Amino acid sequence: MIADEAHSSQIGSTARKLKEVLMLEIRADDEEDTLSTDDILDAVVASRRTSGNLSYFAFTATPKTKTLELFGRLPNPLEAPSKTNRPEAYHVYSMRQAIEEGFILDVLKNYIN
Repeated sequence: MIADEAHSSQIGSTARKLKEVLMLEIRADDEEDTLSTDDILDAVVASRRTSGNLSYFAFTATPKTKTLELFGRLPNPLEAPSKTNRPEAYHVYSMRQAIEEGFILDVLKNYIN
């Protein structure tokens, strides 16, 4: 699953419902039958735990602390998150790089004070 402009809105009930739908699709593909009530309930339960076949990739230019907590990586994964071991972005694609590569415009280029 790829989330563009990933923020704290990517968690909670909306993300859980999306995961339920994806889990139902996987079950439907596996069984090639109509889904029973039990299948739907199983997908709801499965959506609340981690899945071995779903990956989340999130992109944002302005990550908040909560976003980094959800999608970031700890510098030292063997230690618990703390003030000295805060989650960091997996990769940074800076505005400067995007401007240099022509993907966005430099809004300050013609700025006059």
